[in-house]
Amino acid sequence: MLKRFLQRLQGRPARREENAGATADAADAPLATNAVVIDRDRLAAGFLRHLLDTAPAEAVADGLADDMIDRLGTVAGRLDLARLPRLPALVPQLLAALRRDDVDANALAAMVGRDPTLAGAVVRSANSVHYSRSTTVSALPQAISVIGNEGLRFVVLTSVMRPILQADPSRQGARAGQCLVAQSEARTWACGALAARGGDPGQAQLASIIASTGTAALLRMMPHALLAQAAADPTFAPRFFHLAADLSARTAAHWRLDAALQQALLKMPGDAAPSPLAATLATADALSMLHVLRAAEAIDTDAVLSADPALQQVHAGLLRTLAAMDAAEDAAAA
Repeated sequence: MLKRFLQRLQGRPARREENAGATADAADAPLATNAVVIDRDRLAAGFLRHLLDTAPAEAVADGLADDMIDRLGTVAGRLDLARLPRLPALVPQLLAALRRDDVDANALAAMVGRDPTLAGAVVRSANSVHYSRSTTVSALPQAISVIGNEGLRFVVLTSVMRPILQADPSRQGARAGQCLVAQSEARTWACGALAARGGDPGQAQLASIIASTGTAALLRMMPHALLAQAAADPTFAPRFFHLAADLSARTAAHWRLDAALQQALLKMPGDAAPSPLAATLATADALSMLHVLRAAEAIDTDAVLSADPALQQVHAGLLRTLAAMDAAEDAAAA
């Protein structure tokens, strides 16, 4: 139990043989006694208002949401994707290696060692409080052995995406970037946990880190104050995130990622999930929004994503673990 909990704190989904225990943990999570199902559009509207720091009393400006969507759609349609940061070649190579049974820590270290920044992130992770080691890890192969393949995948993927999502140096942009990183990393962990029950965690987590590229790009296309004012209109967020999903899918196509991943990104904001990957990504996205809003005390604590009691149990377990991850990070930083 303790080993599995530490794995989850680091973002490592439980192994397949531990699924029964993971399900039991989720079942132990208390359900809201007055649970209220929040639909996807309302959740998106609340999250975007939080992301943009829209004032609670911000008045809805007549026509502004429509105008901003039109302008964002025009700019996004003309965006030269070659100007976006490229996904490092290491990422697909590493994911392919992690799917093989014969890969060892030395081979993985040789790959990760090509990027000193990523190598440093892996070593720091191995020395974090989550692993409670009595001796310091300095060698990259040993660090990879400590955090395991799942931990390595999570650390590399989130480390690659963090600077892309925090590219706006302005005060408002920096705050939005930090919030977007928090949601992206929560979604990426949730993708791994959900896909571990039946799917490819690597593909799901790769889709997750790309899923925020469209949102980050849209946030830089228009003045922050105008976006924040438009977000006061509850009809703005669903359309904004559909534009973002289209841009993320186009980015994945530009990076020559497979069609199934592109389709999952495109369908993420909607209710229809055409594949298990799309369903995993959509569920993880909603969970990560709910988690961020709960942490900010910006949503009713009784809000749930489904009326199905079994799904409520699963979601409650995942949200409880995400909250524990945040608490562990806060304690380590104190």
